[in-house]
Amino acid sequence: MDPLPVPPEGAEWMSAYHHRLGWLVWKSLRVEKSQKALQPQIRAWVEARKRHRLSHAQVQMARELGLNPGKLGKLSNHRQEPWKAPLPQFIEHLYLKRFGREQPRVVTPAENWERSAAAQNPARTALAPKTAVIRQRRGVAVIRLTS
Repeated sequence: MDPLPVPPEGAEWMSAYHHRLGWLVWKSLRVEKSQKALQPQIRAWVEARKRHRLSHAQVQMARELGLNPGKLGKLSNHRQEPWKAPLPQFIEHLYLKRFGREQPRVVTPAENWERSAAAQNPARTALAPKTAVIRQRRGVAVIRLTS
């Protein structure tokens, strides 16, 4: 698809321009098959990255700062409120202020967060305490360990 031309003055051009721009935004926000398999919390970060045009590093920084992906729109309206910094620069500023470095040491795309968390903790699941199921059967306690 060809890039969007800069619209000249005129109401009919503006409506067509905004209509086409709305289609492009809708197309970029639709959920793909690979994203349907993601957990809703991770999918929210993927959608926020697309909606607010953030990089993978900026999304990871925002997550480590404890920001809510659904509330990023309140922070990103710097065109309407000119005293606000643009969202990517604001996230980078907060991250530098809190952690003392400009970016995370290792940047992982949001789509891989679930897989990397599962890969990091196989020993934890193996060492997880086994739960005991205790039942009374004919006056005798039956203990069964489950994992």
